[in-house]
Amino acid sequence: MERYFKRKSPESAQPATNDFSRENINVPQSSSIPSMPKLIDLNQLPSDPHDRKRILDCHPNQRDEIRRAYVLRGPCRPEGYIYPTKMIGEKPRRFNPKWFESFDWLEYSVKLDKVFCLPCYLFNDQVRTQVGSDAFVSEGFGGWNKMQERLEAHIGKVGSVHNKAIKNCDALMRRHQSIVVALHKQSDITKNEYRIRLNASIDVSRYLLNGLFPFNEIGDHVFAFLVDESSDVSKKEQMDVVSRYVDDTCGLDKERFVGLVHVKETSALTLKSGIDSLLTEFGLSLQRIRGQGYDDASNMRGEYNV
Repeated sequence: MERYFKRKSPESAQPATNDFSRENINVPQSSSIPSMPKLIDLNQLPSDPHDRKRILDCHPNQRDEIRRAYVLRGPCRPEGYIYPTKMIGEKPRRFNPKWFESFDWLEYSVKLDKVFCLPCYLFNDQVRTQVGSDAFVSEGFGGWNKMQERLEAHIGKVGSVHNKAIKNCDALMRRHQSIVVALHKQSDITKNEYRIRLNASIDVSRYLLNGLFPFNEIGDHVFAFLVDESSDVSKKEQMDVVSRYVDDTCGLDKERFVGLVHVKETSALTLKSGIDSLLTEFGLSLQRIRGQGYDDASNMRGEYNV
């Protein structure tokens, strides 16, 4: 074999490294997935607005619980606290506790000496874009010389962010009165009623089946009927009507003789009136008919009799 093929050296036998070798391939590392925020103990929620986390930074499944806990607790209003004085416009000014009486949503941060809006903090992530709303949510407002006008400007008009946040707080606390909850309750009541009817129907069916009692009479159930003409011994024309229905006990088609109608004429109108009177006598409705069968007579097929 060496006469025809040249032996390879050990160095040349090794595979040449190139840009596609395993060492040179840069395998992208898996991107770090941010971890889900941990659940917070509702009894350990901070009272001061300075220490609170944003609602968006809380666990998604716990946000409504946190909102409800803060609404039940109410705005942060330190009792017996002496509010500090600071110079604003060359005059010493400080927070006036009487503002709490005029604005029930207002709360005060001892650590920042600023005021905040509790409803806007709870629902600012859902209703945004109001100018100056963040001043009462994250930064706080401490301009005591312009307090009244800034508070009124923060409230805004009927469709403002603040008023929407107030409505969201009311809806959160009155969730049992909402339309969605009422529909769920109504659906549960309906399900229970259906379940009661179904159990009762099953019990009755079992009782009738065990006793071999019939319970699928014609009544007002869906049915079909057959109509044919015949004559009696006295050569009087009469119409035979037979009803066909399904017996639920055995799942088979059954026939039941309904009755005879004596007719003087064999016109279509006469036959129709005879069928109507017979069905009325047995309390059967034309709307529940699911099939009709006649002979080949032209008047029964709606054609002119020539």
